[in-house]
Amino acid sequence: MRFKGSHAVIASIAVLGALIFFFPEPKAGSIPPQEKSRFTGYPAWHGTWQGIDPFILDASAGFSVLVGGIAGFLSIIWTNPSYPISVKCITSFYDGSHVTPTTLFNRVLAYYLLFTHFAGTAFLILDLGKLWLTFGVLHNAWEVALLLLLFMGGRVKSQWYFIILFVYIFIVVLLSVLLPWPFDAIFFKWQGLCSDFALPMVFTILYINTRKYLRNYGTDTIPLVLIEDVDEVEKHGLFPTTFEHPKQLIPLIFASVVHTGGNILATWFLQSLKAFLVFQFCYIISYPIYAYYIYLDTHYESASLIKRYYLPKRPLWKDVVIGIWSIVMSLSMIAIGVIICNNDVKDNINDM
Repeated sequence: MRFKGSHAVIASIAVLGALIFFFPEPKAGSIPPQEKSRFTGYPAWHGTWQGIDPFILDASAGFSVLVGGIAGFLSIIWTNPSYPISVKCITSFYDGSHVTPTTLFNRVLAYYLLFTHFAGTAFLILDLGKLWLTFGVLHNAWEVALLLLLFMGGRVKSQWYFIILFVYIFIVVLLSVLLPWPFDAIFFKWQGLCSDFALPMVFTILYINTRKYLRNYGTDTIPLVLIEDVDEVEKHGLFPTTFEHPKQLIPLIFASVVHTGGNILATWFLQSLKAFLVFQFCYIISYPIYAYYIYLDTHYESASLIKRYYLPKRPLWKDVVIGIWSIVMSLSMIAIGVIICNNDVKDNINDM
């Protein structure tokens, strides 16, 4: 197994190395001059969008911010420690040795939604750029916080959790501030796509592993409620709202995929206002669905009385492979964006 793992890591690194070696070089004229922020006058992380209409841009971004704010506000309420949640509605992570309630995970997800709302509000005022970076990096940091929580079994095992987050934020801010255009924007886009790709992969693995475990060992799993409480539950009919566990993870997967898809489209068509508007509408779709997942996880009971997410028991090399392929996919999307920009320059020259 160790032999197999080392081969998987080496193969993944080889793919990453090949991608870096053959990464397309931007042609002259493919990198547009930076547009100025309408309100601050600072250079933005984009050129002039094709077909720009400030009214359409502000309306779509404003609606995205509003919907994200409502989703974040409700999620903060539902995950507040003082919010009353029935013990039968509490879900737990199980990593083979520890049972950890999803309380912290849901709370981090709620803060992720709230800080995404802050980042969207900052975009309306500042536009994308080095000044906006302070808000944008927190959106990505909460994604990394979610990934670290799942890696650690749903709980903060040590101070390394906070050290890794601090180092991540520090490096992203430092490089994004110091790098010149367009490398600052490319670097920030790349690191954001890495976590965007990792989240749906990790969520999907969690769903598949939980389904597999319940299918194989579900009848032998310790139920959420105490055995002596079952008669009382059946007698009073305390299951007005139930679902088949773990189907509440499907909205979580769907939301992460929608958000990643919108980011990919905006990466491919950097100068297209339509692509950026689609990205904004992906926020409008994905973040209420994230909030819906939190609602399901905190308000609905499992029809089988079991509400546990079974974390996969995988060696470290598998997590390393997931991380490498997140980097590979992120770089691949940026490479495709460079190719599209190069082709646009070629078409413009031919038209002349």
